[in-house]
Amino acid sequence: MAVTTDCTEDYVEIRDGSTLESPLIRRYCSSNIFSVAGRTNHLLLRVLNTGTSPPYLSFTAEYFAYDLENARLNSTVGTYSSPRYQGTASLGYPNNLDFTITIESPAETGLILVFTEFILQEKSGTKCFDFIEVSEPDGTILGTFCGATPPQDIVTRYNTVYIRFKTNPVTTFAGFTVTWETCGDHFTQSNGIMTIPTRQSYYRNNMNCHYLFTEPPGKKVVLTFTEIIRIEDIVNGHCVDYIQLFEGGHDSTDTIYLGCATINPFSIASRGNEMLLKFVSDTRVTNTGFTLSYKAVDICRYKYDTMGGTIQSPNYNGQYSANEHCEFEIETTPLSQILVHYDKFLLESKDPECHDYLQIVDPMAPTVKTQSYCARNTPPSAPYTGHELRMKFVSDDRIQYDGFVAYWAACGGLHREHQGMIKAPYNYVITGWSQTCVHTIMPDQFDKIYLMMKVTSTLQGTCTESVQENEDLRRQVDALDQYNRRNSLHVTGLKEEADETTEKILVRELSKVGLEISPSDIDDSYRIGSAQGGRTRPIIVKFSSYRAKRRILVARRNLPKGVYVNDDLTSERSSIAYKARQLVKQRILNKTWISNGKIMVIDRLNRKHAIDTHANLELLASPSYITKNTTTHLHVPQSPGISYAGIVSGITSVQIPSLEGAVAASVTTGTVTTPATV
Repeated sequence: MAVTTDCTEDYVEIRDGSTLESPLIRRYCSSNIFSVAGRTNHLLLRVLNTGTSPPYLSFTAEYFAYDLENARLNSTVGTYSSPRYQGTASLGYPNNLDFTITIESPAETGLILVFTEFILQEKSGTKCFDFIEVSEPDGTILGTFCGATPPQDIVTRYNTVYIRFKTNPVTTFAGFTVTWETCGDHFTQSNGIMTIPTRQSYYRNNMNCHYLFTEPPGKKVVLTFTEIIRIEDIVNGHCVDYIQLFEGGHDSTDTIYLGCATINPFSIASRGNEMLLKFVSDTRVTNTGFTLSYKAVDICRYKYDTMGGTIQSPNYNGQYSANEHCEFEIETTPLSQILVHYDKFLLESKDPECHDYLQIVDPMAPTVKTQSYCARNTPPSAPYTGHELRMKFVSDDRIQYDGFVAYWAACGGLHREHQGMIKAPYNYVITGWSQTCVHTIMPDQFDKIYLMMKVTSTLQGTCTESVQENEDLRRQVDALDQYNRRNSLHVTGLKEEADETTEKILVRELSKVGLEISPSDIDDSYRIGSAQGGRTRPIIVKFSSYRAKRRILVARRNLPKGVYVNDDLTSERSSIAYKARQLVKQRILNKTWISNGKIMVIDRLNRKHAIDTHANLELLASPSYITKNTTTHLHVPQSPGISYAGIVSGITSVQIPSLEGAVAASVTTGTVTTPATV
């Protein structure tokens, strides 16, 4: 092809269409490399070569097609590069491009755009000739960019974003590459981990990310923040970067938590099966991101219709979660009376109101009674009016404590079943008061046959009232002492070293089993007693948080042989623990262990107990305990010519009324078989 300046002899002509009448894009007759883009789905390339004027040149053309309307990309994460982009050494994007890339996430949450490569024509003055324009579905333009400096990361409010790419007809450059990921998500699994998107470990500016957690009906969501979260401090009394939690879905306005600055580890639960997390950052300071775990648990609503049992706050033997809302409903057999003994009770203190509390409703009282308790104000152990009782446990989003445990039993009642089982109340709860319980057995089809059992449970013992008060005070002092040790451990088997610091020894030895404990995790540590004859003294270590202590307890099985870690117990509880181990060796008890400062045992009936006094331990070890706790079995036959048979133990008396032609009997213990005819 001859090289000319006026393109009158040899030239290449490109038209935007399929005919010679289609719009002319341009004629080229120089030796420069060029590119061009059409606006239709056809390009006509016309070559005129007269061959009359040297030099004669040839040419090679590369072509490719692109979506004329939109390049639609539908995924939660991905990467897109401009046409012909192959790094900084690319041939260059075509001239005269003007098309829009549409990125749409199926997650229906915002997007984060990151331009990892960006080389376009520099602007002239204030005008960009080759540029990208980023916009949202509502028409908001998030920015127009050109030159060789990648834009800052862009966070959108919607799950759809448009990137318009326009080039001029003159020069070309390498192009760009953009990656995207969702700023938010929708989690429906039963458990998992959620991490906020970061860049170089820091969250981005202008984030407004929504994370929805949805579980099946009948479940609720529990979020656990396991590490300290540090985000931008409060400015002028307001959170500018913050975490906000809502009860419900995307349209919810029911805020259950709002936090910023420094947030300590905590757990929080929804009331229903959905919770929404919103994370917002402004244009200024950023900080490290955060990770949380989530899981589905049963909604905290319980109904009991048995003769006795246990009620406890969620996660008892640990700490209850924030934002708990638990309802307990007890409904036993008619004509019975519910007895409740509150064994442990520790909730958030008043300030000046109760933020975490247990509400108790006695619906069968002449005037319905409703009372609330919090802090260490343990509800009185007492009988309630009838066979129905309601309880509601509520916690806020601030401070969490151990919670409570209560034992309850039905005293007496009307039994219309043809076959059943009745237990004395002290099978479920040691009440500490005298109570007469009347059980009436009256099957519907036998209006002339009934069996009445009268059970009298009387508090035993020879202690005077003042002695009992002293014992109660001693137990309270011991409980307070143990509570003060809640973050402490008792470590044995770590050899003493010259010029040692117990803190360094603990950090070093624990790191050997993969536990990275820093000195800031330890408030205090010291050896017990004075050094004597090479004897290795135990170490008491107090951690800065219960969670740090818990990490050690969970991993203690991996410690070297001869190194033992246990809860730091009071002298009273240490003595009880020693005695319990002896009883297990003697096979009087089945098992014993320590859990959160409590001495736990399993008796010979395979029942679990928390023991805090020697007296309670001796009671479980006594021969009378087995006898007292044997169940009374009753059988009411369904036809005339019947016989009554029962194994009677642990009750004061049984009376079988003398019916016409029947034989009556009364026993106080042992076994009775009483024939009767009608």
